[in-house]
Amino acid sequence: RLGRDELEPLRIMFELAAGAGQEVLHGKNAVPFFSRSGLSSDVLKEIWASCDRNKKGHLTRYEFVLAARLVALAQVGIQANFAQLRAYKARFPMAKFELPENIYTDDFDMTEFEKAIKHEYDVETGKWRRTLVNVVIESAPFSQGAMRAAYHMRDLSASGDRAFVAKIAKTPGTPVSQYFDDVRMQTESEKWARA
Repeated sequence: RLGRDELEPLRIMFELAAGAGQEVLHGKNAVPFFSRSGLSSDVLKEIWASCDRNKKGHLTRYEFVLAARLVALAQVGIQANFAQLRAYKARFPMAKFELPENIYTDDFDMTEFEKAIKHEYDVETGKWRRTLVNVVIESAPFSQGAMRAAYHMRDLSASGDRAFVAKIAKTPGTPVSQYFDDVRMQTESEKWARA
């Protein structure tokens, strides 16, 4: 069921995707519009297949609403399927189609998220703070140095720039304390470089 505050944004989204006065959203218009969600093409294909029930090649307004809701689930790191849609009890997130068309070429699957603890060092106080976050880390490194491998990572909990690099030691059994020492050293170096 949709609340009144959801109906108007979804109506506007449909008209942006399909064109003013259209009753259905055709696939050729859907592809560039849905690509602005930031989800991988595989996830978007699954959402389309779930919502284009009779394989018509277009979505009705009702089917578009279902697709937008599945997009919203995937954008917050929840598997985009009807079982999850029915089980979702919190206030429903609104799907976001804010990115430039076809901005990503990495096919980054947002549904493969994991919980993590983000540790941040405050150079002014000399103290650490931690935050529970949802992240997606690519399975293969995009670069490697002598000591660490670097992976593309997205923080699904962050607002603004959500792209980060996760560096993981290549030597098995590297003590966790070494990561903290490295972060402290890099944070303090950055402070002095800006001074």
